[in-house]
Amino acid sequence: MNLFVEKNSADISLSALQHEIHYKWLTPIDISKDFIEGVIVLLNQVAIRERNMGFSQPIDLSETENFQNMFVGELESGAHLLSAFDGNALIGIVTIMPCGLPARKHVAEVKRCVISIEYRGRNILSKGWVDLLEKCAAHNIQNLTIDVRTDYPRTLKLWKLLGFVEYGRMSDYARMDGEKIDGVFLQYRLPSTIE
Repeated sequence: MNLFVEKNSADISLSALQHEIHYKWLTPIDISKDFIEGVIVLLNQVAIRERNMGFSQPIDLSETENFQNMFVGELESGAHLLSAFDGNALIGIVTIMPCGLPARKHVAEVKRCVISIEYRGRNILSKGWVDLLEKCAAHNIQNLTIDVRTDYPRTLKLWKLLGFVEYGRMSDYARMDGEKIDGVFLQYRLPSTIE
Protein backbone atom coordinates (compact mmCIF):
# COMPACT_ATOMS: atom_id res chain seq x y z
CA MET A 1 0.00 0.00 0.00
CA ASN A 2 1.48 3.34 -1.03
CA LEU A 3 1.11 5.82 1.85
CA PHE A 4 2.68 8.77 0.08
CA VAL A 5 0.28 11.20 -1.55
CA GLU A 6 1.55 12.95 -4.66
CA LYS A 7 0.48 16.48 -5.48
CA ASN A 8 -1.53 16.90 -8.64
CA SER A 9 -2.50 20.12 -10.37
CA ALA A 10 -5.76 20.31 -8.38
CA ASP A 11 -3.80 20.19 -5.10
CA ILE A 12 -1.46 22.92 -6.28
CA SER A 13 -4.23 25.27 -7.41
CA LEU A 14 -6.15 24.62 -4.18
CA SER A 15 -3.10 25.46 -2.04
CA ALA A 16 -2.56 28.65 -4.03
CA LEU A 17 -6.00 29.80 -2.85
CA GLN A 18 -5.39 28.82 0.78
CA HIS A 19 -2.74 29.01 3.43
CA GLU A 20 -0.16 26.26 3.44
CA ILE A 21 -1.45 23.23 5.35
CA HIS A 22 1.29 22.06 7.68
CA TYR A 23 1.72 19.51 10.44
CA LYS A 24 3.47 19.90 13.77
CA TRP A 25 4.32 17.51 16.58
CA LEU A 26 3.47 19.39 19.75
CA THR A 27 5.28 19.36 23.09
CA PRO A 28 3.85 20.27 26.50
CA ILE A 29 5.06 23.86 26.08
CA ASP A 30 2.92 24.18 22.91
CA ILE A 31 -0.29 23.38 24.78
CA SER A 32 -1.46 26.94 25.39
CA LYS A 33 -4.90 28.11 26.42
CA ASP A 34 -5.48 29.35 22.85
CA PHE A 35 -4.52 25.97 21.39
CA ILE A 36 -6.87 24.12 23.77
CA GLU A 37 -9.71 26.52 22.95
CA GLY A 38 -9.07 25.63 19.28
CA VAL A 39 -9.21 21.92 20.18
CA ILE A 40 -12.52 22.42 21.99
CA VAL A 41 -13.98 24.31 19.01
CA LEU A 42 -12.78 21.47 16.71
CA LEU A 43 -14.20 18.74 18.98
CA ASN A 44 -17.50 20.58 19.33
CA GLN A 45 -17.79 21.11 15.57
CA VAL A 46 -17.43 17.38 14.98
CA ALA A 47 -19.32 16.11 18.04
CA ILE A 48 -22.43 18.15 17.25
CA ARG A 49 -22.57 16.74 13.72
CA GLU A 50 -21.33 13.22 14.46
CA ARG A 51 -22.04 11.23 17.59
CA ASN A 52 -18.98 8.96 17.44
CA MET A 53 -16.78 11.20 19.60
CA GLY A 54 -18.25 9.78 22.80
CA PHE A 55 -20.21 12.90 23.70
CA SER A 56 -23.13 14.63 22.07
CA GLN A 57 -23.23 17.90 23.99
CA PRO A 58 -20.78 20.74 23.30
CA ILE A 59 -17.80 21.06 25.63
CA ASP A 60 -17.97 24.35 27.50
CA LEU A 61 -14.93 26.62 27.26
CA SER A 62 -14.87 26.59 31.07
CA GLU A 63 -13.29 23.13 30.60
CA THR A 64 -10.23 24.66 28.91
CA GLU A 65 -7.96 24.29 31.94
CA ASN A 66 -8.99 20.65 32.48
CA PHE A 67 -8.32 19.83 28.81
CA GLN A 68 -5.01 21.69 28.94
CA ASN A 69 -3.93 19.67 31.98
CA MET A 70 -5.04 16.42 30.30
CA PHE A 71 -3.10 17.11 27.08
CA VAL A 72 0.05 18.23 28.95
CA GLY A 73 -0.17 15.19 31.24
CA GLU A 74 -0.47 12.82 28.28
CA LEU A 75 2.50 14.40 26.50
CA GLU A 76 4.60 14.30 29.67
CA SER A 77 3.69 10.59 29.98
CA GLY A 78 5.06 9.82 26.50
CA ALA A 79 2.14 10.53 24.16
CA HIS A 80 2.72 12.16 20.77
CA LEU A 81 0.30 14.81 19.46
CA LEU A 82 0.27 15.64 15.75
CA SER A 83 -1.68 18.76 14.81
CA ALA A 84 -2.64 19.99 11.36
CA PHE A 85 -2.90 23.71 10.65
CA ASP A 86 -4.09 25.82 7.75
CA GLY A 87 -2.01 28.91 8.39
CA ASN A 88 -2.56 29.42 12.12
CA ALA A 89 -5.98 27.72 12.21
CA LEU A 90 -6.12 24.28 13.85
CA ILE A 91 -7.83 21.87 11.45
CA GLY A 92 -6.96 18.47 12.88
CA ILE A 93 -5.37 16.49 15.70
CA VAL A 94 -4.35 12.91 16.37
CA THR A 95 -2.72 11.50 19.49
CA ILE A 96 -0.54 8.41 19.69
CA MET A 97 -0.58 7.01 23.23
CA PRO A 98 2.16 4.39 23.80
CA CYS A 99 1.43 1.60 26.25
CA GLY A 100 3.32 2.19 29.49
CA LEU A 101 4.09 -1.46 30.25
CA PRO A 102 7.70 -2.55 29.57
CA ALA A 103 6.63 -5.66 27.64
CA ARG A 104 4.26 -3.58 25.47
CA LYS A 105 6.41 -0.55 24.61
CA HIS A 106 6.01 -1.47 20.93
CA VAL A 107 2.20 -0.90 21.13
CA ALA A 108 0.41 2.45 20.98
CA GLU A 109 -3.22 3.53 20.73
CA VAL A 110 -4.45 6.10 18.21
CA LYS A 111 -6.70 8.53 20.11
CA ARG A 112 -8.68 11.66 19.33
CA CYS A 113 -8.24 11.69 15.58
CA VAL A 114 -10.37 14.66 14.57
CA ILE A 115 -10.41 16.54 11.26
CA SER A 116 -12.39 19.74 10.79
CA ILE A 117 -15.62 19.23 8.86
CA GLU A 118 -14.56 21.83 6.23
CA TYR A 119 -11.35 19.92 5.51
CA ARG A 120 -12.83 16.45 5.05
CA GLY A 121 -12.02 14.89 1.70
CA ARG A 122 -8.78 16.88 1.30
CA ASN A 123 -6.42 14.07 2.37
CA ILE A 124 -5.52 15.79 5.64
CA LEU A 125 -5.24 12.48 7.51
CA SER A 126 -3.50 10.56 4.73
CA LYS A 127 -0.89 13.31 4.29
CA GLY A 128 -0.24 13.39 8.05
CA TRP A 129 -0.19 9.57 8.14
CA VAL A 130 3.37 9.54 6.78
CA ASP A 131 4.51 11.79 9.66
CA LEU A 132 2.68 9.56 12.11
CA LEU A 133 4.35 6.40 10.80
CA GLU A 134 7.78 8.07 10.91
CA LYS A 135 7.17 9.08 14.55
CA CYS A 136 6.19 5.51 15.39
CA ALA A 137 9.32 4.13 13.74
CA ALA A 138 11.51 6.63 15.59
CA HIS A 139 10.01 5.45 18.91
CA ASN A 140 10.03 1.71 18.09
CA ILE A 141 6.24 1.55 17.99
CA GLN A 142 5.32 -1.37 15.76
CA ASN A 143 1.67 -1.99 16.56
CA LEU A 144 -0.99 0.73 16.47
CA THR A 145 -4.49 0.06 17.76
CA ILE A 146 -7.71 1.98 17.49
CA ASP A 147 -11.32 1.28 18.40
CA VAL A 148 -14.26 2.67 16.45
CA ARG A 149 -18.01 2.49 16.74
CA THR A 150 -20.05 0.53 14.20
CA ASP A 151 -22.62 3.29 13.76
CA TYR A 152 -20.14 5.26 11.60
CA PRO A 153 -19.11 2.87 8.81
CA ARG A 154 -17.23 5.64 6.95
CA THR A 155 -14.82 5.95 9.89
CA LEU A 156 -14.24 2.20 9.92
CA LYS A 157 -13.67 2.21 6.16
CA LEU A 158 -11.14 5.07 6.43
CA TRP A 159 -8.99 3.23 8.98
CA LYS A 160 -9.13 0.05 6.89
CA LEU A 161 -8.04 2.03 3.82
CA LEU A 162 -5.00 3.19 5.81
CA GLY A 163 -4.09 -0.46 6.42
CA PHE A 164 -5.71 -1.27 9.78
CA VAL A 165 -7.20 -4.75 10.16
CA GLU A 166 -9.95 -5.85 12.51
CA TYR A 167 -8.94 -8.05 15.42
CA GLY A 168 -12.08 -8.01 17.54
CA ARG A 169 -15.54 -6.69 18.27
CA MET A 170 -17.42 -5.78 21.41
CA SER A 171 -21.17 -5.65 21.72
CA ASP A 172 -22.58 -2.82 23.84
CA TYR A 173 -19.29 -0.90 23.40
CA ALA A 174 -21.03 2.47 23.80
CA ARG A 175 -24.46 3.80 24.62
CA MET A 176 -26.02 6.91 23.20
CA ASP A 177 -29.59 8.06 23.81
CA GLY A 178 -30.51 4.61 25.15
CA GLU A 179 -29.10 2.86 22.08
CA LYS A 180 -26.42 0.14 22.41
CA ILE A 181 -23.61 0.51 19.87
CA ASP A 182 -21.02 -2.14 19.03
CA GLY A 183 -17.31 -1.40 18.74
CA VAL A 184 -14.62 -2.65 16.38
CA PHE A 185 -10.98 -3.02 17.41
CA LEU A 186 -8.36 -2.53 14.70
CA GLN A 187 -4.58 -2.81 14.52
CA TYR A 188 -1.88 -1.62 12.14
CA ARG A 189 1.42 -3.49 12.08
CA LEU A 190 4.55 -1.53 11.23
CA PRO A 191 7.70 -3.39 10.16
CA SER A 192 9.33 -4.95 13.20
CA THR A 193 12.98 -5.55 13.97
CA ILE A 194 11.93 -8.44 16.25
CA GLU A 195 9.91 -11.31 14.83
